[in-house]
Amino acid sequence: MSAQYGTALRSSFSSRSQTNGLDSKASAASQAGTGSSYMGLVEHSSRAPSVRSLAESSHHHHLQDQRAMEVYNGHSTLLSHQSGGFDDIDLPSAVKYLIASDPNLQVLGAAYLQHKCYSDSNAKKQARSLQAMPKLVKLFNSPNQEVQRHATGAMRNLIYDNAENKLALVEENGIYELMRTLREPDDELRKNVTGILWNLSSSDNLKDRLARDTLEQLTDLVLVPLSGLGGSGVIQQNPSEAEIFYNSTGFLRNLSSASQQTRQKMRECHGLVDSMIHYVNSSLEVGKSEDKSVENAVCVLRNLSYRLYDEMPPSSLQRLEGHRRNNSGMVTGELVGCFSPQSKKAREHYLNADIVTFTEVSKDPKGMEWLWNPQIVGIYNRLLQRCELNKHTTEAASGALQNITAGDRRVRPQEGNLPWATKVVSHLIEKLPGSVGDKAPPADVIVNIIAVLNNLVVESPMAARDIVYFDGLRKLFYIKKRRDSSDNEKSSRAAASLLGNMWQYTKLHRDFKMKGYRKEDFLSL
Repeated sequence: MSAQYGTALRSSFSSRSQTNGLDSKASAASQAGTGSSYMGLVEHSSRAPSVRSLAESSHHHHLQDQRAMEVYNGHSTLLSHQSGGFDDIDLPSAVKYLIASDPNLQVLGAAYLQHKCYSDSNAKKQARSLQAMPKLVKLFNSPNQEVQRHATGAMRNLIYDNAENKLALVEENGIYELMRTLREPDDELRKNVTGILWNLSSSDNLKDRLARDTLEQLTDLVLVPLSGLGGSGVIQQNPSEAEIFYNSTGFLRNLSSASQQTRQKMRECHGLVDSMIHYVNSSLEVGKSEDKSVENAVCVLRNLSYRLYDEMPPSSLQRLEGHRRNNSGMVTGELVGCFSPQSKKAREHYLNADIVTFTEVSKDPKGMEWLWNPQIVGIYNRLLQRCELNKHTTEAASGALQNITAGDRRVRPQEGNLPWATKVVSHLIEKLPGSVGDKAPPADVIVNIIAVLNNLVVESPMAARDIVYFDGLRKLFYIKKRRDSSDNEKSSRAAASLLGNMWQYTKLHRDFKMKGYRKEDFLSL
């Protein structure tokens, strides 16, 4: 930044950390107190619901430890009268039934395990010691469809909230067998398989392996066809398919909070990012921004935008930078992956050179390109405008915006050379409260919105000018002064940081004073 705009701006809030923008915990059970929302954390997607084995039901709330409705009613004559049908069975005999030659006995054994292990942790432990896990895995691809359904239903309950059983399933070659089963054209079976995958993905130690062994097939078999990306381009899901897609996006949401390696594998998986984008876009077009799968998909996109510019592969970085470097006579490969040139001269070269315009990659983004493409800013913007009820979606959208407006200056979308920036500022300011009684988004969303504005202000005086123009000062000072709760304290600190950065642009002091604000207003804490 040139000296005429004053001293250097703080590029981020003082308390922001490397956890910014990333889902932090894998299960609702361990979710309480998962870091400060000021760091941009999203409430994490939990395990898929366990399956009820009798005709009980409960509602999903958001993504806590809920059990789903029974999915087997009407599928088996054996289960139609089972309220008292298990009186003469115990766990050892049920496990033995799994290796009987009669499929009806296999169904009965699996149904009993499903029933017994619904909420009984001791039964889950006993079933594992009786070697139920490998026996059930062998039935996943039984020639008998009812056996398959009940074996996967039992496994879904066995692994729910049980790390040892999850590990046992994986060690018995369960992932491979599940992916084989997913190819079956049976919705009830696919609901179970995707539910099992979601449950497995809540274990941090399994995420990298699950990503390695499932992503390509899950994308081809579920994400692309059910997102509407393949074929007609329109989302056409029956209720069962909607649940399959919901389970699958919950699975991705958990995986996306794993290691850098897994995030990169997800970014590079052909069709994965495109499916998420297409589903969110199509849902917005038909007024379904509150949809639970939209929430999962936006959380996935947010997580995949975490440290995006640091983790961008050289080939993508080269595509973004290559035409500028080649035109300036530099060797294309010279500084690929070098994000902090050490010499002052080199740094000045990059900061002062023409920032790459996104014209070439903006026209037809594919795959990972979506994550930094200007068009995605419009998607996040529309989510913030239209999603009124689902706070997790708006928090994720604002967190994703925060992620993509932070990071490496050479490649991210720039305030100064893209038409969306002014529109973004106006929409973000519009969401902020400016007086008592104003409709306001959740506290986490307010903090994220201010963080996005801060990223833009640090980059360009035009963002600070736009904040003034769209009546943002009044709202920011209102938020800054409002400290009557811990949540409001966080947003107050965020507003104070942003206002302090805005004051650094000396050319705008006259505009600030015309609005009635003085230096002390901007710089006081």
